[in-house]
Amino acid sequence: IQISDGSILYSATYDGQGGNQRLVASQSLTLNSAAVGTRMLAQGRAGNIFVQADSLELGAGADRSLLLSQAATGSTGRAGNLTVRANQIALSGGSRLETATFGTGRGGNLVIRAENLEVSGFYPRRIRDLNGDNQPEKIGEVTTGISAQAERSAGAEAGNAGRITIQTDRLVV
Repeated sequence: IQISDGSILYSATYDGQGGNQRLVASQSLTLNSAAVGTRMLAQGRAGNIFVQADSLELGAGADRSLLLSQAATGSTGRAGNLTVRANQIALSGGSRLETATFGTGRGGNLVIRAENLEVSGFYPRRIRDLNGDNQPEKIGEVTTGISAQAERSAGAEAGNAGRITIQTDRLVV
């Protein structure tokens, strides 16, 4: 299975239980400049994401690739869980496996089971002139990664990040 060129498989909900995403490939699953995700926009819970393949590759072409579940800013609901099972997993070019909360709800858990897991590289991006110093745009970078995060934008009521569990025979970062 290949998902590419800006394609997005996404489910979002304002209230209640969000839809789950389930991707199962007997051989390989490749995301190239594509995203698969779930998002909670108000209260309830974002759907879970389950991915299983012999080989999983997230890379970048014109943009980076993402597998993610989020609870949006201002929401009180929870992010969904992300579970990835594959013999070989390769993340590159700023691609990310991520669960996050930007509201008061809890972030989702991230579980990865793989024989070999490789995480490398970054994605270059332009940074606008935010200082008003009329300097040309600068090039920054988004690193490739695996994360479960809680953003403090919700203040003292910010939700907790989920857990990350990685079971692998070989990890290369």
